Amino acid sequence: MINRDIEIIELLKNDGRMSVTDISKGLDIPDTTIHYRLKKLKKVIEKYTISINYEAMGYRLFFVEFLPEKYTLDFITEKNIEAVCSNLRKRNDVIFVGLFDSSVFAVVKAKGKMEIEIPGAKMVKNFEIRRRFGNFVEP
Repeated sequence: MINRDIEIIELLKNDGRMSVTDISKGLDIPDTTIHYRLKKLKKVIEKYTISINYEAMGYRLFFVEFLPEKYTLDFITEKNIEAVCSNLRKRNDVIFVGLFDSSVFAVVKAKGKMEIEIPGAKMVKNFEIRRRFGNFVEP
């Protein structure tokens, strides 16, 4: 990846709908170069999407930690962790899912009290996110 790629990515992070012409003008390089670099960046840029301000929509955000059930056989435990992550990702109230060591973390939106149960996992912690820096991108 070259510096131009990083500059293109930075522009698109601020406005994913920015046209090739606007990127070209912003970086003072030809449209054809932008087209070429964007083709090269297809492996880096997963998708062009929007960023939603959930608080403006009346939601509260929560950071939740789940501890998946462990089994005697490691491969069964691993399959359970994958199932917990998959079940979380399917929910409309879950914005983000991540795995850290043996815990599964999620960012959950709720209009009132946050209630969530996932088969094969126990919720061990949940914190309301009082202030966020940056945005969550929709999956």
